Amino acid sequence: MIAMNENQNIYEAIAFILASLEKQGQASATCKIYKNSLNVFKKYLDKLGITYVNEKICLEYIHAKTGIKVTSFNKKILNPTVNRRMKPLHLLLMYLETGNFHYKPRKIKESF
Repeated sequence: MIAMNENQNIYEAIAFILASLEKQGQASATCKIYKNSLNVFKKYLDKLGITYVNEKICLEYIHAKTGIKVTSFNKKILNPTVNRRMKPLHLLLMYLETGNFHYKPRKIKESF
């Protein structure tokens, strides 16, 4: 479990991630996807009265939203619906755990 300290809560972390994506100059569509995804996650936490986040809670959320049970963030998932839910949560968990935010977009293959 990732324990939240007094000066960093889930909502602050989400706000920081979203602001960082914009500051990095990520495409507006990318920022919108992350914002929507994380806002839906916040509503899920609020509805269930959850005040902390860990991998298990994130995976339960993904299962609740997609109907697909995932056992770890470290497994390769080939389902785009699941991946859209996982990526923002994975960034959130990494930020809450380390205090660092590092978003690496997919590389685009060069045309022949």
